[in-house]
Amino acid sequence: MSVLEATEHKQDTRKELPPGWRWVKLGEMCELNPRRPSLDRADNAPTTFVPMPAVDGGKGTIVRPEVRPYAEVKKGYTYFTSGDVLFAKITPCMENGKHAIVRGLVDGIGFGSTEFHVIRPGLDACSEWLHFFVRQPHVLHEATSHFTGAVGQRRVPETFLSDLKMPLPPLWEQKRIAAILNEQMELVERARVATKAQFDDAKALTEAYLRQAFPAVGRTLPLGWRWENLGDAISVKSGNFLSVSQMDATGTFHVYGGNGVTGRHNCFMFKEPKIIIGRVGALCGCVHITEPNSWVTDNALYIEAKRLPLDDYFLFYCLKKLKLRQYANQMGQPVISGHSIYEVAIPLPPIEDQKRIVSMLGQQLATAEELRSGLQAELVEINALPSVLLRRAFNGEL
Repeated sequence: MSVLEATEHKQDTRKELPPGWRWVKLGEMCELNPRRPSLDRADNAPTTFVPMPAVDGGKGTIVRPEVRPYAEVKKGYTYFTSGDVLFAKITPCMENGKHAIVRGLVDGIGFGSTEFHVIRPGLDACSEWLHFFVRQPHVLHEATSHFTGAVGQRRVPETFLSDLKMPLPPLWEQKRIAAILNEQMELVERARVATKAQFDDAKALTEAYLRQAFPAVGRTLPLGWRWENLGDAISVKSGNFLSVSQMDATGTFHVYGGNGVTGRHNCFMFKEPKIIIGRVGALCGCVHITEPNSWVTDNALYIEAKRLPLDDYFLFYCLKKLKLRQYANQMGQPVISGHSIYEVAIPLPPIEDQKRIVSMLGQQLATAEELRSGLQAELVEINALPSVLLRRAFNGEL
C-alpha cells in the first residue's frame, strides 16, 4: 500500500461511530506481552513452539507449529496462551502480515520467537476483532513510522500498540462482525486461489504453444527442415555500458537491459529492432525485442549478425522456447556469452515456413497474453478486497 492509500484508508478517530461503539486505546482493552506465570511442568512435556516461519503472512494464521520438549523452550522465548494474538514486531515480518491468533496449543500454552508481541484480549474484546484490526494495511503502514533500532533490525515498540486507537463495539457485535469477516475472507481466498491457478495455466499456455511450434532436439523434423547450431546461424555481442547517471527520464530513446526497457537516453545505438538476451544475474537468458532507435546496455547480448536466412520473430520465439538460462556459466553469478550458447541446436525450416509459424504464434501468444493480463488484473482486484472489507468492518458498515 502506498503512503497515499494508507492515508486515505486511515480511520478518523474524530468521526462519529455507530451507537454503542467507542474509541479506545488498544492498551486499555488488552494486556500486552503478559509475563509468564510459574508453570509446574515437566521438562520433557510436549510444548507448542511457534517460530516466525510458522506464521503464514498472507492468511494471518499459524500453519506450521512445532512441538518441542518444555526444557527447550521455557527460557528465552515469548510466552503465550490460547486466544492470544501474536504480532510480529521486526521488519519485514511485520509489514508482511505475520500476525495470528494462537490456537491449538498443547495444554493451552505455547512459546515462540522473541520477535512477537503478544496481545491478550481483556473482557471487553475478542481475539478476532483485535487480530483483524492490527492486520489492516493502514495500521501496518503507521507502525513503520514508529520503528526503533538499527537498519535491518528495526522493530515496532510495545508503546505503538498500547497507544493505538481502535473503534470498539460491544462484545457481541465484535463477534458478529468477526464471523462475517471470516466468511468473506474465506470466499476471497478461494477466489484468489482459483484465479491464481487460472493465471498459472495462462502462463503455461504460452510455453505450450512454443513447444508445439518448435520440435525438441532429437525429434524427426518436417521435410525441408534441418538442425543448425546457433553459432552457425547467428553471432552475438554484448551491449554498451550506460550508467544510471547518464540516463535521462525525458530522453527520446529507450534503453534496454536484461529485463527489457530500463530507462531512457538521448542517444541510440541501433536504428533497427534488435533481439536481445539477458546476459547476467537473475535476468540471464530472458529474451526481448527492442523498438527501433534504442540503446542496449552491457546487461544484455544482442544479435550482431545472422549468418543464415532467419525471420526476426521466428528467431525470437525460438530463443524464448530454448530457456537459455540453463546454458549460463553457473560459477557464482550466472552469465551467458556467445560461446555458451553457440553449440545449442535449433530447428531451421525454410523461410516460408518460418513466416507461417510466426503468423500462427503471433495470434496464439496474443490470445494467451490477453488472457493472462485479464487474470492478472482480476488478481489485483481480489488482493485489494481484504483491505476494503476490513475498512468497512471497522467503520461499522457490516
